[in-house]
Amino acid sequence: MPHMKKWVTGILQRTASGKDLDWTDRFAVGIPAILLATCQTVGCRISIEYHTSVHRTMQSWLEQVPIAGWILWWIAETLLFGQMLRWLFVHAGRDKAVQEDGIGKGIGKRIFFIFAGLLIAWLPVLLSNDPGFYNYDIYGQVPQVMYPEVPYNTHHSLLSTLVMGGVITLGYRIFGTMEKAVFLHSCFQMTLCAAAFSYSLDFWYRRLNRKWLLGVGFCFYAFLPTIALFSVSTTKDVVCSLALFIAFHLLYELYENTEGFFRKKEKIAALSCSLIVGALYRKNVIYAVFLYLVLCAVFCKKQKRKIISLFAGTILLTMLLSVGMETLLHAEKGSAVEALCVPLQQIARVYTDKGEAAFDSEELQLLDQIMDREQWSQYNPFLADRIKNYVNNEELLQNKWEYLRLWFRKGWQYPGCYLRAFLDNTYQAWYPGTSVVEDPDGDIYYFDFEGRNVLEMKTISPRLTEFYRKISLKYYYQKIPVIRALFAIGTYFWLAVILFFYGIRRRRAEIWNSWLLVLALCLTVFLGPISLVRYYLLLFYAAPAGIFLLADRP
Repeated sequence: MPHMKKWVTGILQRTASGKDLDWTDRFAVGIPAILLATCQTVGCRISIEYHTSVHRTMQSWLEQVPIAGWILWWIAETLLFGQMLRWLFVHAGRDKAVQEDGIGKGIGKRIFFIFAGLLIAWLPVLLSNDPGFYNYDIYGQVPQVMYPEVPYNTHHSLLSTLVMGGVITLGYRIFGTMEKAVFLHSCFQMTLCAAAFSYSLDFWYRRLNRKWLLGVGFCFYAFLPTIALFSVSTTKDVVCSLALFIAFHLLYELYENTEGFFRKKEKIAALSCSLIVGALYRKNVIYAVFLYLVLCAVFCKKQKRKIISLFAGTILLTMLLSVGMETLLHAEKGSAVEALCVPLQQIARVYTDKGEAAFDSEELQLLDQIMDREQWSQYNPFLADRIKNYVNNEELLQNKWEYLRLWFRKGWQYPGCYLRAFLDNTYQAWYPGTSVVEDPDGDIYYFDFEGRNVLEMKTISPRLTEFYRKISLKYYYQKIPVIRALFAIGTYFWLAVILFFYGIRRRRAEIWNSWLLVLALCLTVFLGPISLVRYYLLLFYAAPAGIFLLADRP
């Protein structure tokens, strides 16, 4: 252990050496350098093993690299990332933006033109895939609103069911067809997206006064297919991410001028409401907010009591609203196994890799009580649905302490299996050099382009429709260097990590605190069933803000 400590300390010193850097500076450079190098090497090894690497021409060569070669590669990349981050943190934003007296004028006009421009840019996507994408979990949500005899269920968040199902039901009763109803929802959601992105671009322009950054941000939102496709998709993750995106900006304002923020009640209400909407749309958000609260209690210096009270009150109000909706709607409880994806995947990994010999007769009996052994062998390293969807929820909850002890015992005996199960299930979210898994069963994709084909789709351009279909379902954009990085979740996760530590390095609480919320959300999503883009939309939405911050200098 002393040798290991000395070795790690040496790496930190080499990656962040310099008389101008104190311990905080070394931490802010060395830790992300080690983290990114680990993501790069481990992610590359996993993607090579599963043939999901974008470096397919190097596949055979990389398969021959021994463990010692990977370790040397990790050390070299740690040193390289350290030097790159040190340079970035020193030189980013060296040219201070000139603040003009009139920069605050014409806000409404500027926002309107950005808003209208985004809608016009997304229109070809909608018209080539008219009436929009009726996909993901909407099939089980709309009937709960449309048909009184269908009971509400908390498997999917009730607020998203009420909003999406309500808009589509309203459209159906007005126009008489599901196609026009979904088109109405597409227009509604496009409007929300355009409003949020317009607010964001104006927010940063008023702080930086740089038109070229405004243009870069607009082009990102307007023309990146990922943004456009999800703007007309019936997935609750869009509105959830938009709410958290607004909270991201309000957190920046909170720590930019804490005393001034708490003097404006409308700002406090807006931050609390945006977090509440996000948490009511996706259940994991409440855990991210709680994690954020704990970290605030540890690290906050200014107005600590007010900040803790704000987030604690938000969590409490979210829970009360959630219980209230369940009571008023007489909603049935959803399955609890949705929150147990990682433990179930880990046990299934042990069963698959080590066989029944890894379990004694009593443990096998416990496994048999919640699922057939044949189903345990259907373990998929990328997707938890093939395990969790077949678990006997009632039996699991009735004997939860026995299963918890089983999970601890197997983890103690086979920590390697547990670690690989977690890494395999999440690596596509933190490694940029991976492609979408080419799954023959069609369970894994970049974007659910086809849904269930229950609507009559129209298009103004079959070629444009085919273009978006290839992006969604095929190994298409990954063939293009640099461009493929714009589609990868890992690229934006790396950006979030860099911005968080950049805020620490610059002693700017408004930066690292706002990006802390983004990373806290990612940590909760890592515990989910699969690494899909829709779960990480907040990373995509916040990316232009990250570029703006690297160009800022207080």
